[in-house]
Amino acid sequence: MSAVLHRFPVERRRTPDLALLIELIPPFDAMCARLAAVGLPRPPSHLRLWYEGQKIGQDMLADLTVPDDPATASRLLTRHFQPMIDLAILHLSQARDALWQAERDDAIAPSSPAMQGRAALLERESWERAEYTLAAWEVFAAAIRARSDPSVRGIEQKTVR
Repeated sequence: MSAVLHRFPVERRRTPDLALLIELIPPFDAMCARLAAVGLPRPPSHLRLWYEGQKIGQDMLADLTVPDDPATASRLLTRHFQPMIDLAILHLSQARDALWQAERDDAIAPSSPAMQGRAALLERESWERAEYTLAAWEVFAAAIRARSDPSVRGIEQKTVR
């Protein structure tokens, strides 16, 4: 008889939100060490990812009509952005699964460098997605703050006229 061990991670048992996304982002130095160990390049610069994320957030926001009421704007923007958070968390979870499986397999019998490389690449890609998701969210958060702060809202109305 053989036993099969499955990973049932905490990220699949919690509500997907920004706090969970931030918690799941792998430590940069550890991720870079795993990439170097299998001969893969480091991820792109954080600034580049931030710029791309800001552009994505601006494009998403441009497609929406944001109400003036702060509570309604907050609900609309949060609901509209939630699928992006869900997808980033899914990718981070899949990368963690792949790393866990690669480490487990390696403990049983040395695995191929390709398996280790695949897990490290998935981790890098999920890190990139998480970073630009956070940058895109910052655009949405700024729009929510603009609706909530009367001093900012006054400036916004003057520029529209």
